[in-house]
Amino acid sequence: MNKNNEIEVLRAIGIIFVIMAHLNGFITWSPEWLSALYAHTYFWGGVDLFFCVSGFVITKSILNFFNENNNNTYWNNVFAFWVRRFYRLVPAALFFIIVKIFISFFIINTKYFGNFAPNVLDLISQIFHISNLRYYYCVKGLSECGANSIYWSLSLEEQFYIFLPIAIFLLRKNVIYLLLAMIIIQFPIERPMFSIGWVFRSDAIAWGCLIAIASQTNIYKLIKPQLLNKWWFRSCVSFAMLAGLSVFARGEVLPFYIGMMAIPCAIMVWLSSYNEGLIFKHIRNSKTLLWVGSRSYSIYLTHTLGFYIAHHTTLVINETLSGKDTFRILFFGALITIALSEFSFRFIESPIRNKGRIISKKIIERSE
Repeated sequence: MNKNNEIEVLRAIGIIFVIMAHLNGFITWSPEWLSALYAHTYFWGGVDLFFCVSGFVITKSILNFFNENNNNTYWNNVFAFWVRRFYRLVPAALFFIIVKIFISFFIINTKYFGNFAPNVLDLISQIFHISNLRYYYCVKGLSECGANSIYWSLSLEEQFYIFLPIAIFLLRKNVIYLLLAMIIIQFPIERPMFSIGWVFRSDAIAWGCLIAIASQTNIYKLIKPQLLNKWWFRSCVSFAMLAGLSVFARGEVLPFYIGMMAIPCAIMVWLSSYNEGLIFKHIRNSKTLLWVGSRSYSIYLTHTLGFYIAHHTTLVINETLSGKDTFRILFFGALITIALSEFSFRFIESPIRNKGRIISKKIIERSE
């Protein structure tokens, strides 16, 4: 699939939202305007935007599965796909959990690095792709949480992409009805944070999958909204979608806010899927946003560690924290995150991903 800059911009927006959601725990300065912002919005909907983008991109890359009638060839393609996903996601994810385990062994009982044993349990749960289930039990008080709560979303994605090729094999193009059912059934359900429905939510991913499947049809071309070529309308739509995503996440507008959050995500992915500037025309070639988008997974893995280090170091040096430490924490936290994410992208993810592609290619060649 050709590079889609607007999808990359969506990835950048998704990770910016996630960081904004987590920064509230590190900020030591609380002016009225900031308190008002966090009183009426949440930004963890960036994860749902990631889910929707992922559903679109991954399904687009495996559309050939729908037309493969030879079972042996099909399953060889599936195993090759799973190998690519494993090498893309898992090694880097485990590396940074191990870093936190190492830190927690020497720095005990800190607020952000967690304790050694729970971090080891986090590692085990991520190896088996059940971090979302583990954090459901943690929040319920049935187990001590480690410092790796962000991994719940990775496990949910991994579970989905184990399930999707199996569903395609059984249903072929009728899988669209299963994806629609997943959206419709989940939509009206109230899913409080870290409830079982919250950690297994899959509506945004399903929307992305449906958009990818629809992109191969004639109706997809017919429904392209030409009005978005007008800058004022495009600006209004972009603002409304991002504002809706952050306001719905607060859970105060509607009880079924998780289902509602998936809708602006789906609309943004749909508009971005054309790659014609229908939503981010003037920023789609921004080098900064494209860098952030290309490293969004790296940043997702490293940003909590970067800000943990900045916060803990500032506390150790000053012994206490005050509002004046906010800039220091934000500056050094961002700097450490950029350095860690670039290290992860260049020296862990890229070489291991290339190895996964080579192994995947060999699996496919054996079936030909």
